[in-house]
Amino acid sequence: MWYFLVLASAYVLQGSNAFAPSFKTWSSPIQTATTDTRSSISSTSSTMLFGIPKMFRWLTDQYPDIINNRLEEGLAEDIEVDNFYLDMNGIIHPCTHGNADGELIFLDETAMFKKIFLYVDRLYKMVQPTQVLYLAVDGVAPRAKMNQQRSRRFRSAKEAEQLAAELSARENFMGHELSVNSDKQRFDSNCITPGTDFMLKLSLAMQKWVEYKQQTDPFWKTGATVIVSGPDVPGEGEHKVMDFIRESQEQYKKDGKATNMYGPRRTHVLYGLDADLIMLGLVTHEPNFMLLREKMSVVMAGRGRNKYRKKKDMMEYTRHDFELLELSSLRKLLAIQFRKFSDQLENYSLDRVVDDFVFMCMLVGNDFLSHCPHLEIDGGAISLMMTTYIDLLPEWRGYLTDREKINPDRFEHFMYHLAVYEEEHFKKRGYEENEPGWKLSAENEHDENDFYGTWYNGQPTPSCAVEANYKGSHPPPSRIATNEGIDEGNNPELDDVAPVEGSSGNRAFRRRHPDSLARSYRDFYYESKLGWKTEDRERTLFQRRAHVRDYMEGLHWNLNYYHNGCASWDWYFPHLYSPLATDMVNLNEFYHDDPEDAEFKSFKFEIGEPFPSLAQLLSVLPPQSSSLLPSALGELMLHPSSPLINYYPPDFSSDPNGKRQSWEAVVKIPFIDADLLLETVEQVLEKDDAEGALLSPSERRRNQRGKTHIYIPEGIDKLPNDDSTKEKRSTKKPSSKVKGSSARKNATSSARSTSPKVKGARKNAVPKTTANKR
Repeated sequence: MWYFLVLASAYVLQGSNAFAPSFKTWSSPIQTATTDTRSSISSTSSTMLFGIPKMFRWLTDQYPDIINNRLEEGLAEDIEVDNFYLDMNGIIHPCTHGNADGELIFLDETAMFKKIFLYVDRLYKMVQPTQVLYLAVDGVAPRAKMNQQRSRRFRSAKEAEQLAAELSARENFMGHELSVNSDKQRFDSNCITPGTDFMLKLSLAMQKWVEYKQQTDPFWKTGATVIVSGPDVPGEGEHKVMDFIRESQEQYKKDGKATNMYGPRRTHVLYGLDADLIMLGLVTHEPNFMLLREKMSVVMAGRGRNKYRKKKDMMEYTRHDFELLELSSLRKLLAIQFRKFSDQLENYSLDRVVDDFVFMCMLVGNDFLSHCPHLEIDGGAISLMMTTYIDLLPEWRGYLTDREKINPDRFEHFMYHLAVYEEEHFKKRGYEENEPGWKLSAENEHDENDFYGTWYNGQPTPSCAVEANYKGSHPPPSRIATNEGIDEGNNPELDDVAPVEGSSGNRAFRRRHPDSLARSYRDFYYESKLGWKTEDRERTLFQRRAHVRDYMEGLHWNLNYYHNGCASWDWYFPHLYSPLATDMVNLNEFYHDDPEDAEFKSFKFEIGEPFPSLAQLLSVLPPQSSSLLPSALGELMLHPSSPLINYYPPDFSSDPNGKRQSWEAVVKIPFIDADLLLETVEQVLEKDDAEGALLSPSERRRNQRGKTHIYIPEGIDKLPNDDSTKEKRSTKKPSSKVKGSSARKNATSSARSTSPKVKGARKNAVPKTTANKR
């Protein structure tokens, strides 16, 4: 089986070069069209392509003169790109199914692989990096990301079912039957997930293709060193790139020597559509860092504001269909905006301002944390935060963050000023959604502990909620349970808090919600979104406090992820909704474990280990995609007696939560119990060890941890070796370790590795190594 897999991969590769553009055709650097770049930024329908929704559009609107002009200029003739990084999933998706709407796609692996490789070849020959070409495919992601992947895949599976039903109904209405060729297999885009048979074949094919190109293509023969980090290497593609850059920087600081992998004045270009790449590029603090992507007017042709533009095939894109964002321009704009503080702050640092800007952008949403409801990019949240930050910076005489650390007092002060606009936001939602609960005024709250904290009334955290400052503490007994027969006198954890009487002045609310005692939009938010009853006063205050602590922990995890890499593979935010800004109070209390009263503080994380690939598939895939798993594991999604069956509901609801687009809705499905899932998977693997009939060799291979591969072109030895300021490619062969290319240092292999089996599904240690190929 394995032999035939390799043969199939080789077959795909040999055919791919015939479709590649000639070296001569694509030998000149990329240039972009001189059209108005604002028109290339699509309407909100296109923001589904971004990791941080609407961020790219905000930047071009905020700084139109410089940003847009630079986008139009593209990559000038005299700019030499040293390192070129490809976030491959941004290529794999459009090359396989093209984000197609209203049509069924059928699986044709050979054609899909050819298209992927052709597009990589085209990008490589346009940008012409002189040192490194890094191909990063998403591997197993941290648990925090897996929850977002799970929601997205459940939603896409449901939408695919609806599409099939609509197409069938349309054909029936026309008097036809929807005919599907039985010889063809319908393409399930969820197969673009680490651990599937499709991704294993693609990974093998990519390795063979790179070798083939370096042997046969003149451009590749004398081109850059190619690094391939496939789906069997844990980590998101863009974060593998960041690990590589970050650890290369550290090595340079340690040795003081430039190599063919990294130097202090390198020009870095990162290809990808996610706007969070802007944030990742900024925190590297590299002076020459650029982002390359297709113009949104091209990508979204035929949709939204570009519905009258003819859609082009990806293989027809020219250099004029791309745009380049120089992050150095954004840094200069921030430098101009904050230059007055160079005299006001004792140790003024633009890098620290940039880091705070990235932190503020995290507050409007990312793949790992929900954002406060009233902090929306298209509602002006980033501009509001920037204005607030500029106003408060002289008073603070310091910064919000120090890499992964936060100053809790300044952040609480910052959130207090942002919270002023929270009630107005909910009133607006009340009219838009015809929901009287959002119109309830905060003035209806009269309890002493309704608003507490330094910036409100100076009240301490309610005694019933103090224990929530500690992770893992348990809430007090429910007052509702007490009313149902439990003697309150036997529950000393309950506070002597007067019962909540509810809102008395809003008849529309009482008619809509006769059983609710919510007095304000705040009570209604936690009651309707998280199920925390207003009348269960002590328990709800505890849960709201724990909610804020989890959110603060999430902010620290995010900062670590951007600045240092994955701090914990197991951490995730255990709520579907964020806390309200008005609850972000007494934040200093969460740092009780800090041995020193430091200015900047952080939470401690345990690194843990990535999920094994097959366990990760079981975690993120919906039951409609069970065929992408080995049958022994796929049954766990479908069989009524499966211990995991409750995590795969046949139907689920989505909450728009104030958003307009369906893809922005909150998918209400349960979080996976990681311990139960891993234990169940391990039982299947142990049974396979004993009986040897549950998994095929290729299925076992899909669960093994891989390594990053380096391909050094033969022509590299003929190039001069110069370690001067603007170094050329070195003839020295790189170390067998590639910085940042593998899992985190403490990460270990999957349950089904070639090393001796250890019970526990994630306990076999594998050194961080790569394979050099020549």
